[in-house]
Amino acid sequence: MTTKMISEETLQPQAQEETRITPRDLRRVFWRSFQMEFSWNYERQMNLAFVYALIPVLKKLYPRREELAAALKRHLVFFNTTPHIVTLLLGITTAMEEKNSQQKKHGCHCD
Repeated sequence: MTTKMISEETLQPQAQEETRITPRDLRRVFWRSFQMEFSWNYERQMNLAFVYALIPVLKKLYPRREELAAALKRHLVFFNTTPHIVTLLLGITTAMEEKNSQQKKHGCHCD
């Protein structure tokens, strides 16, 4: 064939370039969310457990050490909620971090 066609092979490198959160990643965050009450403290409440639950996703989204450190610092602020809805908040945060990492890869700086 002499016609120009966009094949799946030409699109494949672009698809691999963007990091996507998989259902397996979300399950890992879910199981880590059960630790929410174990690290409770008076200063920042549940922030350590919240960050602990996000670590698998953050490591996948931010492979560079500096980016990972910045992401961890972003979430080491005061955080308190009822454990019944923490998975909803973790899911929203995961989606926001995924979008943030994609925008940074494409040169868009959002603060």
